Amino acid sequence: MKRIFLLSYLFALSLSVVAQNTALLPPDSTFMSYVLNNGHKVEACYVVRWEDGEAMLGSNTYNRPAIDTTLVGRIEIPDHVTAPDGRDLLVTGVSRQSFANCTKLTEVVMPELTRDIGDQSFMNCRSLTRIVLPPTVKKVWPFAFRGCSRLNTVVVKALTPPDVYNDAFDLQAYEYVTLVVPASSEAAYKRSFVWNMFRYCFANIDE
Repeated sequence: MKRIFLLSYLFALSLSVVAQNTALLPPDSTFMSYVLNNGHKVEACYVVRWEDGEAMLGSNTYNRPAIDTTLVGRIEIPDHVTAPDGRDLLVTGVSRQSFANCTKLTEVVMPELTRDIGDQSFMNCRSLTRIVLPPTVKKVWPFAFRGCSRLNTVVVKALTPPDVYNDAFDLQAYEYVTLVVPASSEAAYKRSFVWNMFRYCFANIDE
């Protein structure tokens, strides 16, 4: 009798595990989590990436900012978030229009494993003066920093220059924004399309 009960219990447990696995959020699903605004948690939208165990800040549609556009000051994106299905997801990108028209943001701290800066992701963030791209960034999509009229410094920590579209920044930004890159990669940035368009380039990042 005990053996039958044990087998029934194990069978029920296996069905429960299967049910949990089938309930996993599929890629491109959106869910709500948080970012830190001046040290306090506020609601933010994330989207499940195609890569297993990863998420991006943002949504899978245009014209839907990831956060309340009236937020003021510093935003810090966590390195990982918990999805509704219980998975701990690494945050590896900033999706399209995530911060578009957030005109009062002064600073955005990105996750350490950020790979993609989505199209129009920081468009019209007029109060941003400095952007820091982590070492893992691989691509900056079109119009990512268009309309960031007060931007004066772009720090890129990647040793290999990320791919970047020439319309990622305002055209006049190439004349007055200072680009800061790793010392060992200065020559590579000066040869790389778009990055070589910045008039002022300094190599003083500690590696």
